[in-house]
Amino acid sequence: MAGWHNAWTGSGWTGWVSLGGEPLLGGWLNSGIEAVSRGANQLNIFALGVDNTCLQNRWNGASWSGWQSLGGSLTGPICAVSWAPNRIDLFAKGVANELLHKWWDGTSWQDWESLGGTSISDISCVSRAPNQLDVFVVGTDNSVWQRRWNGNTWEAWTNLGSTRFFSPPSAAPGGVDWLDVFAIGVDNALYHQWWDGNNWQGWDYRGGFLISNIRN
Repeated sequence: MAGWHNAWTGSGWTGWVSLGGEPLLGGWLNSGIEAVSRGANQLNIFALGVDNTCLQNRWNGASWSGWQSLGGSLTGPICAVSWAPNRIDLFAKGVANELLHKWWDGTSWQDWESLGGTSISDISCVSRAPNQLDVFVVGTDNSVWQRRWNGNTWEAWTNLGSTRFFSPPSAAPGGVDWLDVFAIGVDNALYHQWWDGNNWQGWDYRGGFLISNIRN
């Protein structure tokens, strides 16, 4: 499975261009692609290789770098977020379904670190402000759990309520210190919860009968 890219130039689409996979780095891609921008005309894309390591391909403003291995022993898709120019944070599940974290600090990639927990879903990651990170997963109790980087340290895991979910959560910032989180319950209905800057507001039933994951 190869990666493909189509770009809007401001006046039209370039057309699809194959970014390939890299046999020397474990073969073709083994997951969907996660894309993030760390600056103007800068793109980084990430995917799993068939050896379950993280692969990266970077657009430097003029050309693609080709696929490069960032290591790891992963069991789920990559989630990437940038909270400042030339900064990237990556999250993925490890072989014990724990949350793993790796980051580009502007100079080099730092080693994968374990943030613990046990996830049965893919990961959603978001930044609500510079040097702020929130990560969401569905735990073994089918509840949504959050872990937050507050600018100085990782806070303990927080359970966002007893509603049971089967889909990965999807989170988006609604402004500085505002977050919206969506997930599909075991009844296939959409649920919504938000952080208003002071408190989580509890799950709001939004109805429907959904069978796909949510992306925002």
